[in-house]
Amino acid sequence: MRDLELATDVAEFARSVLQEAGSAPEHLERAAEAWLATCGETAVPEIAALARERPAHDYPGCARLAAVLCKAGDGTAAERLAGTVLDRELADGNAIVSAATTLLTVRGVEAVPTVLLAVDRWSEGHRKQRVWYAARMLRQLAAFPEAAVISRVGALLEHWAPGSVGAHDLVEAWLAAAGAVEAEAILDAVDRGAAIGSFDQAWSAQYLQDAGAHGPATELAELALRGWHWDRDGYQRAASVLLRADRAVALPQLAALAEQHPPSVVLAGIMDALDDTDPDVERTRACIARQLVAHPRVDGDELRDALEILLCLEGEPAARSLADAAGTRLELTFNQRKQLVRALAAVGQLDLAQSVWSRLLHWQEYRCPFTGPVELGLCAGFDLGGPCRRVGLILGP
Repeated sequence: MRDLELATDVAEFARSVLQEAGSAPEHLERAAEAWLATCGETAVPEIAALARERPAHDYPGCARLAAVLCKAGDGTAAERLAGTVLDRELADGNAIVSAATTLLTVRGVEAVPTVLLAVDRWSEGHRKQRVWYAARMLRQLAAFPEAAVISRVGALLEHWAPGSVGAHDLVEAWLAAAGAVEAEAILDAVDRGAAIGSFDQAWSAQYLQDAGAHGPATELAELALRGWHWDRDGYQRAASVLLRADRAVALPQLAALAEQHPPSVVLAGIMDALDDTDPDVERTRACIARQLVAHPRVDGDELRDALEILLCLEGEPAARSLADAAGTRLELTFNQRKQLVRALAAVGQLDLAQSVWSRLLHWQEYRCPFTGPVELGLCAGFDLGGPCRRVGLILGP
């Protein structure tokens, strides 16, 4: 009886979400999936009917529902919805890619000409600035020789505009179609990486390494690390490629790069990549973290992360330095200071943590605006009387 009541409640709620014109695409998807999970295939006809009644301009919602119906086994409804989205000039890129994927899943090779028309639309004019959507469709077409993915990708890379982003998606599509055997051809197409930006270099290096082309991957990763593109994740990705290729070679190489006084974001990205318990890796990571702490242009996130890593790797000596930095370094925001105090408490440095908060309590600008539970005192075992009761009001969640 309870199961029946639950199924009825879920169906009613999901129905209301699908009927609401303003429902977000992700909410439509979750509602339809919950309905199917609770009621099974009996829900499919009504979901399909409600999907057809969505507003004509709701391309993202229709694309999401088409994917759900495809998984549920209603290929006819999924194809109809996906085809409608692909035909619309005003549909956004994500909806187009999702609809193309659904159509290829349902119809296979018969859908290739239709999807290629969408690829062509997203490879020219103003849309070429967002070529990653065309690339992602080409990635889905890689399984179909009829799509001539390699020649299409090569043509797009041949006319790549400096400063554009998305070449790595084209590289991924090329590798999906041909594998590592085409690695050298890919490098030639991007002028050994010189024709694309550092962001694309780092991602392409990862894709090449994943495909087994370690030499070309290393070449692009080294190039990405030498470019100043201010993307911490990109530097981490490039450094990780080098470490996976040959750790013994990469460690001194990364340490030497860190000695060249690069921007702080480069050091932070390399530090993130050195996430391993190997003693040599930990030594290099600690060295780079110390350089980051001393960097004249380090930002608050980078400084907090470097201090926490030193605390983890070096223990008590680093705890005292962290406590001093938490109270004095102007790069740190209030929330970052809270995180450092919690880090001290987590490793049992309660006296230092309490000392930092005693200093912070004297900073007039932090006295009033923050409220919340006595969270640190409870988790760290502080004496909740006296000053700690006031600390808890500031610390919050």
